[in-house]
Amino acid sequence: LLFANQTEQDILLRSELEQLAASSSDRLKLWYTVDRESEQWNYSKGFINETMLKEHMPPPADDVLICICGPPPMIKFACLPNLDKLGYQ
Repeated sequence: LLFANQTEQDILLRSELEQLAASSSDRLKLWYTVDRESEQWNYSKGFINETMLKEHMPPPADDVLICICGPPPMIKFACLPNLDKLGYQ
């Protein structure tokens, strides 16, 4: 799960997501990106980009499904073009 938010405080259900990722580490990887990070932020900063997708999503394959949820501009200008560049269909 690549989860984009404006700030760390905006991350919905963060503790629950982290518990789920910890208990299902073989099936779920969790990574965050924010527009405005704190000094102690250990994840990505900025819009979802090709590098983030390449580093945190499984490679394209027939059995890989990438689901996208978010505002239309994020999907249209950040997610879809970068998924296309990496060969997802």
